[in-house]
Amino acid sequence: MLNVGIIGLGDISSIHLKSIQAMEDARLAAVCDLDLSQKERFDGIPFYSDFAKMLTEQPLDCVHICLPHHLHYLATKTAVEAGVHVLLEKPLAHSIQDAKAIVELEENHPNIKIGVCLQNRLNETVKALQQMVSSKKYGQIIGLKGLVTWHRPKAYYDAKPWRGFLKTAGGGVMINQAIHTLDLIQLVGGGDRIHSRFH
Repeated sequence: MLNVGIIGLGDISSIHLKSIQAMEDARLAAVCDLDLSQKERFDGIPFYSDFAKMLTEQPLDCVHICLPHHLHYLATKTAVEAGVHVLLEKPLAHSIQDAKAIVELEENHPNIKIGVCLQNRLNETVKALQQMVSSKKYGQIIGLKGLVTWHRPKAYYDAKPWRGFLKTAGGGVMINQAIHTLDLIQLVGGGDRIHSRFH
């Protein structure tokens, strides 16, 4: 049985929670958030406001990091150095410096895995597109174009003060929403090499 923790109990954490609860070989072992009112949602689950303390006190196998972008590196570093695997909400980091530092963390700790949640890869339409591309039925890909038609109103950014600022989010639509489209362009356009790496 895998002992899994969640660091950051904001909007996206509920998706991670459902996934953990749906797994037969995993259990939610601890949660962490600065908002102490969140504790009411997790009766019987150890609750922390300090993720370093949680990682020290709880025998965790993996943590899901659902924090604002600028906190990804610190939380990942703390988990990796505690010997705990990491599943990060996208993006990997809010800056190229932190992204490179996270890659180095995994290189320097070969027994620890760091994954980034880019769930649109598992959409049925994307799977079908990958199969179509791999079959070469329609020939080789010579170009790709991505369109992001999502809309985020001002209320979306007002709800979370860290969103939309270079210092905390790392940028706007490109890193926060269009990152999914960029990922799929890379995945599909990479052909068999990338397809075989992730499946």
